[in-house]
Amino acid sequence: MTETCGPHTFSFDADAILPESMRGSFGSPLENMEHRIVDPETLEPLPDGEIGELLIRGECLMLGFHKRERQDTFLPDGWYRTGDLCSWRDDRLFFHGRGGDTIKTAGFNVAPAEVERVIDAVPGVMHVVVMGLPDPVRDQVVGAVVALRPDSDATADTLAATVKEQISTYKVPTVWCLVDEAGYPMGPTGKVDRNRARALLEGAQAAAG
Repeated sequence: MTETCGPHTFSFDADAILPESMRGSFGSPLENMEHRIVDPETLEPLPDGEIGELLIRGECLMLGFHKRERQDTFLPDGWYRTGDLCSWRDDRLFFHGRGGDTIKTAGFNVAPAEVERVIDAVPGVMHVVVMGLPDPVRDQVVGAVVALRPDSDATADTLAATVKEQISTYKVPTVWCLVDEAGYPMGPTGKVDRNRARALLEGAQAAAG
């Protein structure tokens, strides 16, 4: 991070072969750097394995932003709110996405990037984007636009069943929009056109009643 003058975690043994559960981690804390995962709303610390906002403090952290009061940048005890959704497992940091993308459903926080990684690994899936949709009961529900390969026979039900085996039930999309590659909302730069993706999901949500 710019605010930490570079990396704040590091893989001390880059040649180590990690078990599957540890792959994708961002390493362990650098010396004299502290990390804390908290609930984004209450700022209460969360246990290992739970996704929350990453707080950082330590000797490599910036002193502050130019022309901004210190209390507007740091918490009273010196922690800096990164806005990143992360978790700890076995003293290793895992990144799950930006806080602004968080889906809040029935009191739970869902990181779209985590759900996207699981769906993307399903055979027959070419592209996927996950986002939250308004819901009068649950605040938001999880929706996914998925582009399938031409030879795929996947359905919303089979995708949901496969995903449910790997992540908590509340993270599994309840609104699905399955399209072919041509119908996937990809912009000219290769990035997802989120406005088109949302329109597709809103249409699927409305059709489902």
